[in-house]
Amino acid sequence: MKKPWRDGTTALVFERLDLIGRPCAMVPPPWFHLTRFHGVLASAAALRAQVVQSPPPGSELGPGPQDEQLELFGGGGARAPTRKPWAWLLRHVFAEDVTVCPKCGERLRWLEVHG
Repeated sequence: MKKPWRDGTTALVFERLDLIGRPCAMVPPPWFHLTRFHGVLASAAALRAQVVQSPPPGSELGPGPQDEQLELFGGGGARAPTRKPWAWLLRHVFAEDVTVCPKCGERLRWLEVHG
């Protein structure tokens, strides 16, 4: 240790499992949010709407009926998709609709896909 403890301890001896258990205890479980919000920033706070800016009207970030996922490998089973379409993800992250032409405002369509 850099400095001795108050009781004079200058070194610690660990068994193998104890030594590996200490850093393993610091690894969060899967799907565990590492950022926690408390007080008015918490998701269920009554005053959150007064502090957090709401999105401007007309900028709906949810998937719309016109969103389509490019169908690869001839899929198309009856099972509902488990992932969001790429256009929805880009719109959600960057608040930019990539399915609409920025110049004329018309809907874009697929011409070809390179793999």
